[in-house]
Amino acid sequence: MLTKLCNDLLPRVTTLPDARSRELVSGALRWAAANPHEISYGVGNYDSALQISPNLVGFQQVLQTIALHSSARKKQVRRITVDRQTEFNRAQGELAEFYRRLRGHKGDLGPGMPTFDYSHMPEVAPTFASGDSSAGLEMVDITLWIAKRLQEEKSLPLSWSRCSGHRRDEG
Repeated sequence: MLTKLCNDLLPRVTTLPDARSRELVSGALRWAAANPHEISYGVGNYDSALQISPNLVGFQQVLQTIALHSSARKKQVRRITVDRQTEFNRAQGELAEFYRRLRGHKGDLGPGMPTFDYSHMPEVAPTFASGDSSAGLEMVDITLWIAKRLQEEKSLPLSWSRCSGHRRDEG
């Protein structure tokens, strides 16, 4: 998958603003596509790998989206409820604290990259709860399950079609 991603990104390198950026990024993408198993992400053990897991990378986007929405609505974030997962929660808590400390700062992400405004990062620490104790977490689980089924091109169960008011033969 990494090889395909790198090869898909290579044609977009031409949109970078300067020759040196295009040279560096295209070289890195070509190397990564040819050597996907050489990328270790700088970790040597399971605990360190959890710090950069897709779950944690996605959590950064969640925090950034919460910040954007709270800013747009001019509302303070009162609570962030996160699914209790022993292997990820410590790292998620540390990441939320890191972003909380960045609150009020604006950052430049480098040549060809956007700037980011950390001014509205949530000040509250995440609350970790089991999925069955939070309607919101259950809704997220259902949404992710449906998205996964669609991505895998699998149909939804017949009972789901009845609940949603659609007949199976209607698509």
